[in-house]
Amino acid sequence: MVHGVKVAPVSSVVSEADGGGWVTSSDLKYHLERSMKLSEITVQCQARNGVSEEAVTETRVISIMKPPGHPLLKIEGMEDLVAGGRLIVFCTSEGGNPNPGITIYKDRRKLVSDVMQEGTVSKARASFAVTASDNGVKVTCEVSNPALKTPLVTSTKIRLKFAPGEVSGWVRPSEVEAGSTATLVCESSSSLPESALSWRSGPLTLQGATSTYTQGLYGGTVTRSEMKVKALIEDNGRTFHCDAQNGLGVVLSTNISLNVLHGPVWMSVPSGTIDVHEKEDLLVTASASANPPPVKYSWWHGPLELEGQVEPVAGGGGGGGGGGGGGGEGQLEGRLEMRRVHRQESGEYSVTATSPRGTTTASFVINVQYGPENIVTSKRVTVDEGGSASVLCTAVGNPTPNVTWVRQEDNSSNSEVLSWGIGEARLSIEGATRADTGFYLCLASNVVSRAEPVRAAVVVTQTPEVPDEVEEGAEESYLSPWAHLGGRRPPGVQRESRPSPTFKWTINEDRVSAK
Repeated sequence: MVHGVKVAPVSSVVSEADGGGWVTSSDLKYHLERSMKLSEITVQCQARNGVSEEAVTETRVISIMKPPGHPLLKIEGMEDLVAGGRLIVFCTSEGGNPNPGITIYKDRRKLVSDVMQEGTVSKARASFAVTASDNGVKVTCEVSNPALKTPLVTSTKIRLKFAPGEVSGWVRPSEVEAGSTATLVCESSSSLPESALSWRSGPLTLQGATSTYTQGLYGGTVTRSEMKVKALIEDNGRTFHCDAQNGLGVVLSTNISLNVLHGPVWMSVPSGTIDVHEKEDLLVTASASANPPPVKYSWWHGPLELEGQVEPVAGGGGGGGGGGGGGGEGQLEGRLEMRRVHRQESGEYSVTATSPRGTTTASFVINVQYGPENIVTSKRVTVDEGGSASVLCTAVGNPTPNVTWVRQEDNSSNSEVLSWGIGEARLSIEGATRADTGFYLCLASNVVSRAEPVRAAVVVTQTPEVPDEVEEGAEESYLSPWAHLGGRRPPGVQRESRPSPTFKWTINEDRVSAK
């Protein structure tokens, strides 16, 4: 009987037993329909013969093996999966007797998974961190049980995004002549999606680069950007920045510096005219950058090269032309030292800077200044009353002195300037009067010093005045030096005039000697 239903055996075999008697065996074949959905079946075998009144019965419960359903593989969050995140994989299979075993693989590596049973559904779950190298890797689910000759298999590929891992840059050629074109190259490592590269230098964003794309690792894309620049002297040491990003929040940068080859370029140099006071010390410096260094300096006074006064020192020439600097670092500064400068050292000078790639020269003038000297004017000038006088005063110096005339009694900060000039000044007196008689000072000064005043005397001539008569009794109050006839004269007569008068005494036209 099968599941309570009597079934006829397919065949029976009777054989003689060793101890006597007979052995009967019977084979039964029974086809189970899938629609029966049974997991086990009860089979009962009964035997009887003519001697026994009751049948001998043997019951067996047979488990029915069934293959599981085809596995279903599901990956959560793969639409927005980014390298560095975690991936969760589910694999399910329905049915199967006994319950199937489920194994999940990444590539060929078995993953640790949790298997659970929900009714007739078997489910496995595994999770792992993903990297860029996992992009395109196959995830496989394998389901098996005794009803299957070979496991049931399904798989899918991981699809994820990843940022570039690095960005590198270089210049082609590595050394470029000033005025030539250099190519800046920037390349990102593989990324998905492809990276965008941008250029900047200082605060400026640079345009005009060209980009190319090639297949990279892990199904990503390698981006290369090239920017052509004309290398100027001032670009030596200039830094360019290349930024790479592909929208995943990671920005990578690399720096590229230009190595521009050039001859000497002045960083600081004397020019125009250098003023120095006589007998002072003078130090003139110059510095130039060159790539490659070193820079050597020579100093010239006209056609003559100066020796013994030139002292190169470290420091001043560093920094490269303009905004750059790498090539000129550590170069020498040229120094011209002049002790107690003399006016004969005035003139045209030049300094020459020489490097392995060329020479440059700068010219300048040293102007030795000295105070006023050789002040020349008349010591005494005589002019008739009512007449005119002109007194010239000259002075030399460097720069040419300012020359002024003042009255001696007015020689103060508030002195009235009577005449003024550059290098010379002329004191003019028109319609001379007694008041113009006196001492006048010629003053000479410039930025170096002020000379001692030089004094000139101006004398306005005057005729002596003698009264025609003297009233009696007026001697004391008016002209006391005069005496009446028969009277006694005073010891002498004094009278002012310019120039000083001479006196002659007579009595009745006879000359009288005077002492």
